[in-house]
Amino acid sequence: MSAIKCLPKANARRGSSDHDDEKGADRALFHAFSLRDQRSYAYIFGMSMMTRRTAAALGLALALSMGSVFAAKAQDESPTAAAIALWQEDRTQIFDAAGLEMAELAYIARLLVIFADSPAQPQFQRQLELLAEDPEALALRDVMVITDTTPAEANAIRRQLRPRGFSLVLVEKDGRVELRKPDSWSLREIIRSIDRMPLRVQEINNALGRG
Repeated sequence: MSAIKCLPKANARRGSSDHDDEKGADRALFHAFSLRDQRSYAYIFGMSMMTRRTAAALGLALALSMGSVFAAKAQDESPTAAAIALWQEDRTQIFDAAGLEMAELAYIARLLVIFADSPAQPQFQRQLELLAEDPEALALRDVMVITDTTPAEANAIRRQLRPRGFSLVLVEKDGRVELRKPDSWSLREIIRSIDRMPLRVQEINNALGRG
């Protein structure tokens, strides 16, 4: 909140003659200024406007420069690193397999990869419905859900796992393929399978102080 300055009471009690004298002096001063220094004022005002424009131009240049830096930094970051950053913010997200590398995800996340011939494939749609029942259950188990519905593109994960048609593949953090399913699978069965995996058992034991 800005402070409001009040005139001293002594000034408020001055006579009207003093007040009129002050007003007259102010008018005379303003008149003298407007007659004598209007060119200087116009020059100063013009310089001020130029300074503002220059500052704005410099600010725009700086913003563009910083944008270029951030863009270059983003280009240096791999798609997998970007996906990891997003996944760590919200582990219930689903990621497209394009550009991802399994080696970069090792010991960071378990992978639940859903392959399909197209996004409209019934098994694919059903699998997404099953996972949507409790996405937090997978997030708590460090599972990154990845989909690939464009077999013609043959991305790195597809080349490595080599699915046929619809396929549900669960990959442990160390890169081992733990299971493959040719049809949609319930979330309960997926969780049970994860909780029986050796690394997951070790995580549970460590959390309970049994390690």
